[in-house]
Order: sequence, then C-alpha cells, then structure tokens
Amino acid sequence: MFSDTRLDAAVRAAIDKPVGDIYEEDLAGLFRIEAANAGIASLDGIEYCTQLKVLDLSGNAISDLRPLEGLQSLFSLDLSGNAIEDLSPLAGLASLSVLDLKDNQIFDVAALSQLPKLSYLLLDGNAIEDVAPLAANLSLSQGDIVSLFGNPLPLDACVFIDALSDRGAFVLHDLDCDSLPGEPPCPVAGLADIEGEAAATLMGEDWNTCDLDEDGIPDSHAVALASELLCRAENPLNAGLRAAYAMNLDALASEPLYEAAWADIKEAIVVFTLIGDSSVRHLAGRLSLANTYAPFVSNGIEVLGADGDPDGDGIVNRSEYDVVAADHGSMADYVMAALTPNDTGPGPGEGESEGEGEGEDVGPGAVSPGCYGIAPAACT
Repeated sequence: MFSDTRLDAAVRAAIDKPVGDIYEEDLAGLFRIEAANAGIASLDGIEYCTQLKVLDLSGNAISDLRPLEGLQSLFSLDLSGNAIEDLSPLAGLASLSVLDLKDNQIFDVAALSQLPKLSYLLLDGNAIEDVAPLAANLSLSQGDIVSLFGNPLPLDACVFIDALSDRGAFVLHDLDCDSLPGEPPCPVAGLADIEGEAAATLMGEDWNTCDLDEDGIPDSHAVALASELLCRAENPLNAGLRAAYAMNLDALASEPLYEAAWADIKEAIVVFTLIGDSSVRHLAGRLSLANTYAPFVSNGIEVLGADGDPDGDGIVNRSEYDVVAADHGSMADYVMAALTPNDTGPGPGEGESEGEGEGEDVGPGAVSPGCYGIAPAACT
C-alpha cells in the first residue's frame, strides 16, 4: 500500500500494526501521522488515510504532493524542509487551516488562493515573488498569520501585503513597505471600457448586448462595475479584486499570442475573466486562451455576476440592473446602483437615479468611456 518503506513504518507506528498487510479498514480512525526527519521521499498510499486531520512530514525529501489531493479532513499540514515546488494538489483541501511550507522550492502560491479556512501560513525560505494569490484569499483576515521571511519579494508585493494587513492579518516579511510612495494607481483607470468594444469585436460580439455568461446583465455593464470597483480602495472587496486582476493579468501576459494579439486590449480581457466561470469558458474558446483564469469570488459568489452584491445591501446585481434598465438608465447608473447601498438612497423603483430627467434619455448600453461614478457630474 505504501511504496516508501519509511512512510510505511510511520503508518504502522500510528496504527500499532508492526507486521502484516495493511488494509483500508486498518486506516479507519487514523487521524494523525507524525514522521519528521524520517527520510520519506514518496507519499504514495497516503491517499487511503482519508480521515487524517494532522500530518507532520517536515524535514523529509518529498516533492510530489498529488497523493494528498483527496484528504478533505486535513486540518494541519507541516511539510517544511522538503523539496516541494508544485502546490496545486493542495488547492481543494477545504478543511486546511494550518499550513507550514517553510524551506522548500516554492515559487507559485496560486493554489492557496481559494482555501476557505486557511489561518496560519508559513512560507519562509522559498522562491516566492508574487503574493497576489494570498491577498486574493479573503479567508486570510482578522488575527490570521502569514510569514514570508526569506523570499525574493519585490517592493510592489507591499500592495498585497498591505491588503492582507488591512483585513487584520499579521504578515511577517523582510520588505520596507514604508518606502512605497502612497497608494498604488488604479489598475484600469477607465481603460477597460474603452478597450471593451475592441475586445467584443474581436470575439464577434456587439459591445452593448454581449452577455457571454448569459446572466441577464450585459458584459459591458459587468466590465464597468469591475473597473469602478478596482478603483475604490475603500470598498472591502477592492483588495481581493485587485489581487485577482493581477493574477489573471500575469496569466494573460504569458499567453503565446499576447504580444501579437492582445497586449493593446489587455485590461478589457482581464476584466472579462473576472466576471465568472462561464465568461472565462466562453472567452477562452473565442480567443484560444491556454492558461487558467479565475473569476473574482467572495464567499462562494461571483461578485461581478448576477448573484453578486458588492455594496452589501442585500440587492443582487441582476435586480439592480433590472431596475436601472426599466428606468432607461445608463451603464453609469447601473454601476452606481450596484455600489451604493440601498439604505443611503432611493430603493428599487423609487424616484429617479442620479442624473435622470436631465437631457435626453440614454439606453442601458450607452455611457461615456471611463465615466462610472468617479466623476458623476460628467455622466450625462
């Protein structure tokens, strides 16, 4: 069952079965394995230990984590001091809370971006440069600990470290983030909508009616909402969205056709990928994207899609859009409605949205580029 004799010995010690074949029923009730510095190189067979909650295999020679993929009960995992590069097998471990990966060869932490219970994370002594995926994991928040000492972090990693700190996490690192000059610029700053029409044309779609995810909200409106939310540092979702944007931008920049086909409309394409899984699938099919792109999700909900509620007022985006469309409101009206809590202004169907009644009515798809409530007076 266990191809590595040292792992076999560790399991036998844990189940108190020194000799004889090990059967799956022998592993029932096995909640803990501790085998630090035991010379273990392979985890083959550990996938049968489905009730494991605590696993300490620090100081071994492990590089392949695939046997851990199905251990959904795993709460605490110590793999410090091994030879690990690829963390992707950990991406689905929904119960994992304590994770020690110090002193390995890790450079990509994208697999940690969606672990919903992660609260104690040690990544010291690796080769990590991009910590955006950690900021994208909104479960890392008040009182949680992330340690990044001894990694080659660039100074711009401070943007994401600050995002974690702003949510109440304790982030330990070597950088001098106080030397950064003020707030980082908005990633899109009005470009996504200008490029959006070009991106839609590239996909053979009309920018005003394109709805790749078929959620009843035009993609132009979802892109507008994302563009504005990316520029609102005060919104609690901003840091996570910026982190997701940065990850997807990195993925797009490494596509074979990036320089030839998409570099000039990269902001629009990246924002498209943030809307939802369905949008990502359609976009990948239309543009032949090869890399993996993750939509922006918070608490299991696609924030920019029909069921999202970025202002937290209990009214989902589809409902906000339906009210605005019924009143012949503009794209800017939709964005303002989606980002303005209902208790601070008229409820759905009550009165006119800001700017209505002045001048000519405009349909839901019409809006001046870059005008999403950043300067409401210019939205006519």
